[in-house]
Amino acid sequence: MAAVPRKRERISARWPGPGPVLLARLLLPVVVRPRGEPYTGPVALLIDTWNMSAAETLIATLSDAGRVTTVGRRTASSSGNPIACRLPGGGVARYSAASFVRANGLPIEGIGLEPDVPVALALADLRAGDDGDVRAAEAFVLDMN
Repeated sequence: MAAVPRKRERISARWPGPGPVLLARLLLPVVVRPRGEPYTGPVALLIDTWNMSAAETLIATLSDAGRVTTVGRRTASSSGNPIACRLPGGGVARYSAASFVRANGLPIEGIGLEPDVPVALALADLRAGDDGDVRAAEAFVLDMN
């Protein structure tokens, strides 16, 4: 079944460019129906500074629901649909057009998501081909079983 908008809200805003811009915010109901028996075992989710935007929203949703244990490093903290604005001289500034808030009321934007199991990134491990994140995730899952 497709999600159907419950409410459409129109917001008029001034844009850095000429003329007003019309933004719409849709509030959509989300229903998940598993096709079979859902997996209820431990899940370790690797996160780090390269997780941003929709990935951070997914991580926060799974974490807040208690379905995953996050392993790695803090996420990028840039969840809000970035908008690019050209600057004089050819530069570009990007800023968030939205703020996503976790179930506990904390924003993701500017804060990021701290891992449940922090793992320090070590250059020596990387050079040796040892992935500390995967090692920590495996240890977590094995300890839970």
